[in-house]
Amino acid sequence: MLASRLSLALGPRVSSTTRRDLSARLGKGRHFRFAPAHRSLLFQSRKAVPDNLSDARYEVALANRILANEGVLDAFGHVSLRHPSDPSRYLLSRSRSPGLIEPDDVLEFTLDSEPVATPSVQLYAERVIHGCIYEARPDVTAVCHHHAPSVMPFCIAGVPIVPVFIWGLPGVKRCRSGISATSSATRICWWSSRRRAARSLARSDRTARCS
Repeated sequence: MLASRLSLALGPRVSSTTRRDLSARLGKGRHFRFAPAHRSLLFQSRKAVPDNLSDARYEVALANRILANEGVLDAFGHVSLRHPSDPSRYLLSRSRSPGLIEPDDVLEFTLDSEPVATPSVQLYAERVIHGCIYEARPDVTAVCHHHAPSVMPFCIAGVPIVPVFIWGLPGVKRCRSGISATSSATRICWWSSRRRAARSLARSDRTARCS
């Protein structure tokens, strides 16, 4: 049952070995719930970051595939994860469509977004976004660069996204005050000034970033 549910997120092109390994790994210490109406795979992990590098690579690959399946990532989006044992590094896939990423595609990078090992494959040009955020925010453990259709119109039109809290009773004021206003970092080209972007990101909190 778990393998069939994973197949919705993993897609038909993932190898059978990877599918079995993911089923075995993700079935331990996690609780799964399947929502057939939305054809989505929902899960809760007991730990924010996996303990070892192998598990972390699987998590990055799975996150990319799930977000691609849900329409959050298009062919150009990507997800990264801070290294589980070395906070001065992070994990990001080689340049590939997120719906096709496998664990072996996930590479290690320094906070300067340089690959730890000499790569034989093409890398994402936008990886510097991930490095800047991890450098500026030691508390951040994962980064998603996306062009979600539900968010991009606000970025293009310059219209602020109004925070919405579904329960209209106690907690609304506290919830809204916890969402920062859009930072000036959204108007900084990532290739023009890494330090300026990093400083802006360091002043922001819990705010979605679109570049």
